[in-house]
Amino acid sequence: MDHQYKNLTIPAHTQFADINFVGCDFSHSIMDDVIFKNVNFYQCIFQKTSCSSARFWGCFFDECTFKNTDLRHTYLGAWGGGLSNCQFIKCKINPLFDTYYLIDCIFDHCKFKTVEIQSLYLNNVKFMGPLEDISIQKLDIAELTQYQTPEQAALIKKKIQEKTANAFYHPDIVIDGLDFSEARLKFIQIKSSTLKGVQVANDPYHLLLLKNAKNITQQVYQDIQLNWDEPETQSWALQCIQRFLKSDFAIICFDEFKHFENSDFAKKLMTLFNKYQP
Repeated sequence: MDHQYKNLTIPAHTQFADINFVGCDFSHSIMDDVIFKNVNFYQCIFQKTSCSSARFWGCFFDECTFKNTDLRHTYLGAWGGGLSNCQFIKCKINPLFDTYYLIDCIFDHCKFKTVEIQSLYLNNVKFMGPLEDISIQKLDIAELTQYQTPEQAALIKKKIQEKTANAFYHPDIVIDGLDFSEARLKFIQIKSSTLKGVQVANDPYHLLLLKNAKNITQQVYQDIQLNWDEPETQSWALQCIQRFLKSDFAIICFDEFKHFENSDFAKKLMTLFNKYQP
């Protein structure tokens, strides 16, 4: 491990371009407002690293570890970057987490608070711990060419295509392996018609509907209309499940329903969804 970048203060606006960092330890370093452009990070460690407003343009991370690092004010995958075989442990995640691919990555008890993950391809990604509010959707490929020369944009595009295969031109984000089995979900929304290998915890707090969420929700909706007598509670319940009528895929979360009312309300709705599950 190369320790020359550990416990280091890198002056703001310093630029690193077109280089590789291999086996470097950036722990406890300050790299606020530092610019990394077209840089590859391999087997690097970022532990309690300060990187507020650091720019990682066209940067790729492979087998890197981020631990206890605040990433809320930086973009690891901006303008043509990707992450593979990386671990994020107790990090604070940027509300706009953009990366062209996430492959074989783990998020272990990181702070996700109203986080929107935008990507082309998610493969074998695992989340552990509480997730308060998360949405996952496709990233605009037009951003690839921003702030890059045509030659560099072509190189980045080729590298991303090699990692994401046919996902590059797919209309939705392609997801092949998304593991929430050790996560506690509250609000989650995934905008994709190409989903495989999604898992949630096998407990009373989560229910995964992979193919027939619309039909099941419609039955729950009708049950509420027929059998819930209190008008205000009935109206509130119908509003809570409205969005599940729009997709064949859904993850139903106890904590989402509890947020809108209380535990009894949440239990009642979860019971209904389980009732109509085939």
